[in-house]
Amino acid sequence: MMVLAAVWCLVQLLVLSAPVRVVRWSTVLVAFGVGVYACGVVSVLLEVGWARELAVRGLHRGPSELAQATWVAAPVVEELVKVAPLVVAGWVLRRRVQWGLSDFAVLGASVGTGFGLLESVLSFAERAHKSKPDDGGWVLAQSIFSNAFIPDPGRILTSLFPAPNGVSDWSEAQFPPGIHLVYGVLGGLGVGLVVCGGWWVWRVCGLVPLVAAWAAHWVNNLAAANKDAEWAKPWAEDIHQEWGIWIALGVLVGAAVVDVGRRRRGRALLPETLLAGERAVPGAGSSGGSPLLSYALIKPPYTWFIASGYARMRRALHMAAGHPRTDPARIARLREQVAERTRTIEETSDPARWRGLSQLALIREALAARARLPWHEKVFLGASLVVVLPSLAYLLVGDFKGTQGIQKWFADGAGLQVLIWAAVAGLVLVVWRLLVTLVGLRAALRLPLAEPAVSAQLRIALCAGSLLTGCLLLSRRAAIADGEKPLDVHDAVDPYNDASSFLLERFLDVGLPLLLTVATLALLAMPYALPLELMMGGGVGEMLLGAALPRLAPYLARAGVQALGRAGGPQALARAGVQALRRDAMPWA
Repeated sequence: MMVLAAVWCLVQLLVLSAPVRVVRWSTVLVAFGVGVYACGVVSVLLEVGWARELAVRGLHRGPSELAQATWVAAPVVEELVKVAPLVVAGWVLRRRVQWGLSDFAVLGASVGTGFGLLESVLSFAERAHKSKPDDGGWVLAQSIFSNAFIPDPGRILTSLFPAPNGVSDWSEAQFPPGIHLVYGVLGGLGVGLVVCGGWWVWRVCGLVPLVAAWAAHWVNNLAAANKDAEWAKPWAEDIHQEWGIWIALGVLVGAAVVDVGRRRRGRALLPETLLAGERAVPGAGSSGGSPLLSYALIKPPYTWFIASGYARMRRALHMAAGHPRTDPARIARLREQVAERTRTIEETSDPARWRGLSQLALIREALAARARLPWHEKVFLGASLVVVLPSLAYLLVGDFKGTQGIQKWFADGAGLQVLIWAAVAGLVLVVWRLLVTLVGLRAALRLPLAEPAVSAQLRIALCAGSLLTGCLLLSRRAAIADGEKPLDVHDAVDPYNDASSFLLERFLDVGLPLLLTVATLALLAMPYALPLELMMGGGVGEMLLGAALPRLAPYLARAGVQALGRAGGPQALARAGVQALRRDAMPWA
């Protein structure tokens, strides 16, 4: 249920930002994995360093060291770590600012969602057998006055930006929005203002959302960790339960307004990238509007995929052209590609030319024309699916009362050895993916679109985080199995505190089977580890358009389209579409 809540948050973010977003859903998925592994692991290690430093200096010796680390260091550390991947994206985009505020806000929210999911999974994944059914979910006892609430699918699917878990005080269950999503969307807005701001004033204003995210996080942690801070509790409740949704929606709406204005400036500078209907009516299709929508509805879902891929590419070009810091030479190739694609869509925009064409035949030809998956990627896909099977059995199948024996079997003996060897195999695959990504990074940086390079760098962070997690856990597997903590913090953890409230406490309190399971599941956030990623991994619009052109060639010839003659006939145009796919999509990246 916690994973469903996180996935539903991502779906809502993608749908709400679809009219203005440039970044693809696959990049959002990788950012989600970065939030779980890279940001979560680095935050734990930095907070452990803080607690150990306090212990070495003799300050707050004892259980209060961890509380000190949670509400003093954790907000600063966690928020800085969560915006670090966005800073990397901003560095890639510094000379060709193809993204807008909406893209940074969505990526920040996805990183925060992954971070929040890690906290919840570490807290409750091993306690499902202790849950009791309640209205709209399940209740897990934590203390005399407060309990954790895990919502059911109906409650999740009818909520906006649902958190993985809520709170129940025996009389009423409170299910607020994901608080780390709110922190993340504020952090993404701050980085977006710094990167996308044309004037220095806007860049300075980018610090305001970053400070706001840190302040909200600090108040929330202070209210939970310090019983004497009574003044912080009302503020934390308001931020968590009432203001969170409005903050996230306000950021998304404000970012969309700014992005639309910037894209209109870029459209005015590039008239050759507009469709005929958009040029005839000034202002038409300012967000990929009615002419392109009419094309998308000619033969859905076939033309819908073609139009959406073209819209994202053109949106990136217009965003870059409308930014004062963009180097025109950096977007020249992208400008040529968008202009060529615009002419192709105009040539195939007559609904009469699509009549009588079989969608299944078109899709079959498109798949046949697509660049083949290299053999090593097929091996990686198959090995990944095999390696994660024990982890899925432990976390999903064994997470019910009737099947809790599965988790007990994995807790020691042969079951634990299976998880350990699966984690070792997973680390080998992660190293493989890391090396392949590093090799392809230079080629990705040379592409007209900046997103493949950003996605590759996020993938490097994901691989590095999961590799660090796996090596740490495997190096201390014997000590953890004997009851020791995964990390040594000089006895800074309160042994009588059962209500783990923060990421560091949760990481130190869970057993080895769950930690190994979480580390191995990093493979599911990597490219081609999901069937949907295999089907939609790269350039589906270009792939479909390249396959449709030979079928439409007789109709185009009868209409007297001169572009086909200049291109050398329908076969040459089809080959050009396939070559564009192989050059730009990089499906194995």
